[in-house]
Amino acid sequence: MAQSALEVNCSGKGVCREAQTGMPLKVLPRPFSNLYKSKEDSEGNILKANVRAFYPLYAFARDDLDVTVPNEPKGWYQVGESAQGQPTGWMRAKDVLEWKQALIVSYTHPGEGDEARSRVLMFQDRDRLKSLIEGPNRAETFKSLYAALKQQQVPDGVVSKEPERFVDITEKFYMLPIVDFEMVNLQGDEARYLQLAAAVPGQRSDTDTLANPEFRTQSTQGSDLLVDLPAVKNLGVDLVFVMDMTASMQPYLDRTKEAIKAIATETTTLAEAKGHDTKIHFGLVGYRDDLKAVPDLGFVSKDFTPTLVNADEFGKLLDTEAKAATTSAGDYPEEVFAGMKTGLATHWDDNALKFLILVGDASSHPVGHPQNTTGLDEKTLHIMADDAQVHVLALHLNEARAESDHATASEQFGALAKERGPENSSALVEIDVEDKASFKSAVKVAADQVVALIERIDQATKMVESAPPTTGSGEAGGIATNPGIPSAATPGEPETAMPLQDKPPSPPVVSTVPPAVTDAPAPSAPVPAATPTEGVNPDPVVQTKAAMQRLIDSALVEYLGKNQTPPRDVIAWAFDRDPLNPATTALDVRVLLTKQQLSDLVTKLEFVTQALKMAELTQMAFFDALSSVAAGTVKNPDQIKNADKLKGAGLLDAFIESLPYKSDILSLSNEMYAAMTPTERAELERGLEAKLALYRIVNEDVDGWVKLNEGDDDAQKVYPLQLGALP
Repeated sequence: MAQSALEVNCSGKGVCREAQTGMPLKVLPRPFSNLYKSKEDSEGNILKANVRAFYPLYAFARDDLDVTVPNEPKGWYQVGESAQGQPTGWMRAKDVLEWKQALIVSYTHPGEGDEARSRVLMFQDRDRLKSLIEGPNRAETFKSLYAALKQQQVPDGVVSKEPERFVDITEKFYMLPIVDFEMVNLQGDEARYLQLAAAVPGQRSDTDTLANPEFRTQSTQGSDLLVDLPAVKNLGVDLVFVMDMTASMQPYLDRTKEAIKAIATETTTLAEAKGHDTKIHFGLVGYRDDLKAVPDLGFVSKDFTPTLVNADEFGKLLDTEAKAATTSAGDYPEEVFAGMKTGLATHWDDNALKFLILVGDASSHPVGHPQNTTGLDEKTLHIMADDAQVHVLALHLNEARAESDHATASEQFGALAKERGPENSSALVEIDVEDKASFKSAVKVAADQVVALIERIDQATKMVESAPPTTGSGEAGGIATNPGIPSAATPGEPETAMPLQDKPPSPPVVSTVPPAVTDAPAPSAPVPAATPTEGVNPDPVVQTKAAMQRLIDSALVEYLGKNQTPPRDVIAWAFDRDPLNPATTALDVRVLLTKQQLSDLVTKLEFVTQALKMAELTQMAFFDALSSVAAGTVKNPDQIKNADKLKGAGLLDAFIESLPYKSDILSLSNEMYAAMTPTERAELERGLEAKLALYRIVNEDVDGWVKLNEGDDDAQKVYPLQLGALP
């Protein structure tokens, strides 16, 4: 690790702070490091041996620090567990890593089947990784590495890897702090080599490397129906419909009821065969429009199922309570976003796959519209759905008289139904509003896919109970792992069942000189689901079946990774893209924010949105308006007034300005604002308001805030916010 000295202020009164950002300086202990009573490296001076690795501590002093030889820094850090507390001891400079900007990464959803991305490999040193990524035969070389790992062999220079099963940071918080990075331009795209320090709060391990046969086996074990049967045999499915209930929608409520009644008969038969509930439960959320505009509509959004119900009860509910409004909503757009927000707040079962089916014929009022009641847009709602592990299928009904609304509605519905995984496709299906039979069939086939999943699990359970398999292979048991059960095959390789065996403790090291292999087919470019293309069946029922199956596969990948533990106490270099397809992101960057930092960000962005409104109304220069709005709360309003860009204006916290991400707001200048069209200004304002609404929801997300240190109080809890959610 090439460690360099940050510009840091250590006054001797409290924690050290980074000069540029004002943030407390944190350090990450290396594995098997000691905490000393004083600056003396002796056994008798050890206060605590084997300090928890890569678990952030606060620095209170840096004494005699010398980084002339970057890999062997000299000197001492005085450290403590709380920024508000007292230092507890000293650690040698060579035993810690300075952690800049509180940035971490998380694994992206790997996808499933043939479209799955390859897993992240972790290398001992950067040079080895660079030579393979930038070499002439990158794809072939990495195929040979993955093939070796499937054979339980450890390639030269590879120390650990991302587990085959998805590890979702929103389900099980883990730490992959970015210690160092290097940019690389690959095929015209910016990618990064990242030095990561892997940790899981409250857990320790000195064996999470590929040299350990047990870790090697579990990290290369993919998802398989028979292997995972104990985890899925009691799996449930929650299916929530979010439906437009304005006056035009009664025929579609009726068709939904007819489809669900057919499903009720099937699930009742299945339940009788199993002797217990099928664990398929349904919910209904209706949305209309803003009551201020049309009071007689009755509600903006309404949850008809505070507790989810079985299919039979759901059909009765559709009979008695789910009625379209009898009053016209006025303008064509509705409050789709309000319905989505209510639907995402469903009391989901923790042991269930979660699906939401959105049905509507109109777009939603955008952020900033007087009838937008939530302050949210499609992008922020998609982030909320992702974090809640809710998978969205959108059925957009196209009405000829509203052709001018089609593009807006399709864009919104498509973004809400964006699928997880590397292909970046959308589970959006367009249906002609007059084709009510296809709509009914689409609802029926979507629910049928869920019933089929439960039946496959039940079939596998009976097979295992009657004749337990001798291997973990789905093929050995006679049950296909696809559709519905993701394959563990490595991209670019055939799906072959391979028994996993423990090898001797000293694993063989294999050469990374690639064998003669043929080029894999180039990955196809993602195609928006809303755009009919050659090879895509135009039948909406066929499209719905395929989209629902993709959502089920994706949800299973997440569910089966619930108990998967990522590598711990490892420091290594990784590439943030799929080496077989560098256009695919493998690691997402997140920033850990405290509640105070989030609160400050909300306050400052509110100033910016107010200034945008004032500048639009009064024709003031943007920074004059911003200086006027923030005058009573900032130390130097003139710094804002005289700023060239928002970055450096002294308004936003310095740590936000220092983060490595592209931001239209931070680069905003008077000239840029003056050159914007009214539409561009409105879009900028709407985007900020939507993110403000997201931040307020994040602030109330009790389960999403975590403690990094046992000594932290609630004020020091952090939230792993996606970098793309920043302004």
